[in-house]
Amino acid sequence: MIRSIFIFFALLIINAYSTLSAEPEKYDWMQDRKKFTITAADEKKPVIILQDKRVMEYVIEDFDGRKALVVYRTHHKIILVNTDESIEKFNKVFVQTDGPNSIVSIKARSINKNGKVVNLDKNSFKELENVEGIGAFKIFAIEGLEPESEIEYIYTVKKKVSGFYGREYYQSQYPVWNASFDLISPEHLEFEVKGYNGLPDLADTIYNEKRYVSFKVDSIPAAVEEEYAVYDANLKRLDYKLSYNTSQGRVRMQTWAEAAQNIFNNVCVFSKKTEIPKIKKLCKAQKFYTLADDEAKIKAVENYIKTNFEIKQGSSADYVMLDKVISNKYANETGILRLFEAIYTELNIDHRLVLTSSRDDAKFDGKFETYRYLEQSMLYFPASNKYLAPDQMEYRYGMVPFYWTNNEGLFIKRVTIGEAETSVSEVKFIPPLPSHSSIDNIYATINFSPDFEAAVVNARREIGGYNAVNFQPVYSRLDAEKKTMLNDQLMDFISKDAEITNISVENTDPNQSPIEKPFIIKGDIKVTTLIEKAGNKYFFKVGDVIGKQSELYSDKKRVNPVENDFNRVYIRQIKVKIPQGYTVKNLDDLKKDVTFDQDGKKTMGFVSTYKVQGDMIIVDINEYYNQIDVSLNRFEEFRKVINAAADFNKIVLILEKTN
Repeated sequence: MIRSIFIFFALLIINAYSTLSAEPEKYDWMQDRKKFTITAADEKKPVIILQDKRVMEYVIEDFDGRKALVVYRTHHKIILVNTDESIEKFNKVFVQTDGPNSIVSIKARSINKNGKVVNLDKNSFKELENVEGIGAFKIFAIEGLEPESEIEYIYTVKKKVSGFYGREYYQSQYPVWNASFDLISPEHLEFEVKGYNGLPDLADTIYNEKRYVSFKVDSIPAAVEEEYAVYDANLKRLDYKLSYNTSQGRVRMQTWAEAAQNIFNNVCVFSKKTEIPKIKKLCKAQKFYTLADDEAKIKAVENYIKTNFEIKQGSSADYVMLDKVISNKYANETGILRLFEAIYTELNIDHRLVLTSSRDDAKFDGKFETYRYLEQSMLYFPASNKYLAPDQMEYRYGMVPFYWTNNEGLFIKRVTIGEAETSVSEVKFIPPLPSHSSIDNIYATINFSPDFEAAVVNARREIGGYNAVNFQPVYSRLDAEKKTMLNDQLMDFISKDAEITNISVENTDPNQSPIEKPFIIKGDIKVTTLIEKAGNKYFFKVGDVIGKQSELYSDKKRVNPVENDFNRVYIRQIKVKIPQGYTVKNLDDLKKDVTFDQDGKKTMGFVSTYKVQGDMIIVDINEYYNQIDVSLNRFEEFRKVINAAADFNKIVLILEKTN
C-alpha cells in the first residue's frame, strides 16, 4: 500500500539534485588490535556484544545507468562467545543483499583466547536466493572459534532506496558494551530519529555539506523475558524517518495526512469502468441491498468474502483489481481490503479504514510520523463502535487480533467535495474488548462413587472471545480424529489421566463470532486423583477442578510492566454433593477476596465464595482482568491476583464421617 509513496518521494529528491554526487564515507576495523579485557564475571556470561556499530548513508549517484538515491549500510560487530553453544549460534553470519552487486565490502575474523587471529576465507561465501520469503542473503562461516573467542565482522551493502523510514533494535538477550548509530545524508535531507525504552532522541549536525545524526551508548543490559509482558516492544530501539527535503522548501514530509491520502488513493478509489459495475452486480446477486440494517449487511458481506475468497501472495493486477478478484475468487491482502472497502462504500455503510501496528512489536506512536507503524489494516464502524479485520479469515466482525487493540491507529475517512472524493485522517485510540468478551467458564457438578474410588464430574465449559478464536472458527472443518483430540484437550483440565465420556459441543458455525456465541463443550469426567484417604477421613482436592493455574511466586525483581494480551474473565461454579454420613470440616478455606481498584474502577480480582444448600456445597468463583497495562508500581497487586487463583488450586476439603 505504501510503496508508491516512497517512489514519489525519491523522484522529488533526485530531480532536485540530479547532478549531486558524493562518495560515501568509508569505515574499517582496527587492523592489529588486542582482545578486549574482560572480568571473571564476564567469563560466565555465554555471550557479550562487545561492539555494535551501524552506519547508514544516503547518497545520490548513478545506479543501473541513471541517477538514484541509494543507501550504504555498514555494520561492524564484535561478539565474545564463551561457550560451545554460543559458538554454534554465532559462527554463521547472514548478510541480506539486494542483488549480486550490492555487497560493497565484507570481511570477518576470529581472535581466540590466546590472541590468534584467523581471517575469513572469502571462498567460504555462499549465496542464498530467498530465506523465508525475506530475500537474498550472503552467508559465511567464522572459523577458528573456541570458548572465549571474539567474532568480528564488518560489511557494507549498497541498496536502492525504497523507503525513507526504518527501525534499529539495539537490545537483545545479550548485554552490549558499546552501541553506536550514524545516519548520514545530503545536507538537504533532514531525518528525525527517536529513541525508545531508554535510548536517547537524536539531533543532527551539518559538516561538509552532509547531515549527521549520531549516538553512542556505553552499556545496554540484556533484555529480560518475563511472563505477562511483551518482549520486542520493550527492547531499546531507534525509529527514523525523513521529515524535510529543504531543496523543496521547509514542508514536512511523510505526515499522517500524506500517508492517509496515498493509502486512500491505492485502496479506496475504484475504476468506474471495470470495478464498480462488478461490485454492483455482486451486491445484487448476493442480495446485500435488501438486508434489513447496516449490521446485517456488514456481517453478510464479511461471511461471503471470507467463505468464498482466498488470500494469496502476488502483486499483479489479478490480485488487486476488483474485476479480476471477483472472477478469480482470490486476492492479496490489499486486494481483499479493497473488496471490503468497495462493497461497504456501495452499500453506504459509514466506516473508516484504520492502519496500525502490532503492539507486541512496537506500540503505535502517533507523535512520530513513521510509516513503519502502518502494518496492520482493519475497518471501523462508528455506528456500532466495532472493528473488522479483512485479511484475518478466522475472525469475525467485532473482533480483531488483540495486539492491534489497546493501541493507537491512523483512521482514514472518505469525504466527498463536489464530485471529488478525498480523505481526512486522525490518530485515535483503538480500545481493547472488555473482559466479558473473552471467557473461559467452568460449571461442574461433582458426585463421589460409593467407595470413594473416584469423583465423577459433570462439566460444562464455555470458551469465548480470544480464548476460542484459535479453534472455534475451524472446528467444523476438522476431521473426526482431530475433533476427538481437541475435545479431550479441552476436557482434561482437571487431570490428564481422567476418563472422559458423553462429550457434546455447541456453537461451531465458522461464520459466528466467538464473542457473540461461545464454544460450549459438555461431558462427564471420571477422576481418581482428586480423592485421598487418611483413616476415617477423605481429602478432596476441590482446587484442581478449576484446572492448573499460572503462578507468580518468584520474588525476583520485576523489570517490565505487565501487558496482558487481552482483558478476560473466568467464571467457575463448582457443586459438590456431600456423601451421606459425612461432613466437611474446612469450608471457610474456600473463601478468597483479592481485588484491586483504580480510579474507582475494578481492575482485577479473584473472589471465591460458598454456600451450602441441603447436601450440596456451591462454590462461586469470579476471576477478572479489566486492564491491559499494569504499571511496575502495581505489579504486586497483579501478582496477588494471579497467585490467589494458584492458591485456590491447593485447597483440599476434608470429609469426615459423622458419628
